[in-house]
Amino acid sequence: MNACDTVEAISNFLKAISELDTHWEQICSDISKTDMETEDILHELELSRLNASEGYYWASQLQDVRKRRRDSKDQQSTLLPFKQWADRQKSLTIELYKTLNSMKNVVKMKDVRVYHPRVRTDLKLCKVLEG
Repeated sequence: MNACDTVEAISNFLKAISELDTHWEQICSDISKTDMETEDILHELELSRLNASEGYYWASQLQDVRKRRRDSKDQQSTLLPFKQWADRQKSLTIELYKTLNSMKNVVKMKDVRVYHPRVRTDLKLCKVLEG
């Protein structure tokens, strides 16, 4: 791993942290929506007179909704330890952003670095700087 790989790894890690809250809110929203959808279907089953095919249709709809909810809950439980850690590490995250910016500035400076000879005037560098 070279220095540029380290810069990219830190950048990717910070991107994951910055996107975590948005992703978490989306997961919570999905869970809430599937909960309300479940309630809708259960009320349909409770309050409507359904024939066998309608009953089967709503049972399969309920099964699909519950699978989507389970997927969201699995994502939520997987991300929970990282979310809890990230919530406790706000100051570390800020320091990592500052450190990453410093590292990127060093990389930029390296690309525009110029050397000015001090003693030797017979170097090609002198002619490039004059021209």
